[in-house]
Amino acid sequence: MKGSQINQMIQDLCSAPESMAKLHADPEHWFSVYGLSDEDKAALRTCNALTMVTQRNVHPILAFHYLFAAKPEVMGMMSISHYPNLLKDDK
Repeated sequence: MKGSQINQMIQDLCSAPESMAKLHADPEHWFSVYGLSDEDKAALRTCNALTMVTQRNVHPILAFHYLFAAKPEVMGMMSISHYPNLLKDDK
C-alpha cells in the first residue's frame, strides 16, 4: 500500500528522540532502513507537506511532523498569536 512505509518511518522518527539525530546525520541511510521508494525519498527531500500528502499518501499530521523534524526552524515561523484578534472581529 502506497504510503505505509513512509508513514511508519515518520511515526518511528517522532517516537524516539535519538531518531531525529540519525535523520539529521544521514537522511539517506534513514530512508533506506525503511525501504522507501525513490519517489518517497524525493518527496521527503522537498520537505513539502502538500507533496507528501497528495503524491505519497502521507497522513497530513505526519507530513507536518516530518517537516518539523527535518527543518526545526520552521516551527519558529508558525504562530497562532493572531487568532484571538480574528475572533474579536467575529463578535
